Amino acid sequence: MGVLLELIYNATNILHGKGGIIQVNLRGRDDMVEISVKDNGPGIPSELRKKLFKRQVPSKSGLGLGLFLSNKIIRELGGKLNLYTSPKEGTTFTILLPIMSDVKES
Repeated sequence: MGVLLELIYNATNILHGKGGIIQVNLRGRDDMVEISVKDNGPGIPSELRKKLFKRQVPSKSGLGLGLFLSNKIIRELGGKLNLYTSPKEGTTFTILLPIMSDVKES
């Protein structure tokens, strides 16, 4: 839940005062769950994209660890965090997580 909130928070910061749109989608995909957070902001510049998942990224509103930790958590759960960004289409972060079953066989 914290990872999803981090992605929404980041999108909100980019769009603050600009009247943008944030979409959150969830769908099943084979044996995975896909959660996407999409905004219609200005996109992420290429020089920043290279640093996003590093330990510390300069940040105006925090320590710059949010995406690093989010990516680490998702990977530890066997998932993947993907980034798609474009100045014309905004930014989409997609979380892919394996579907885990709590059903125990007897």
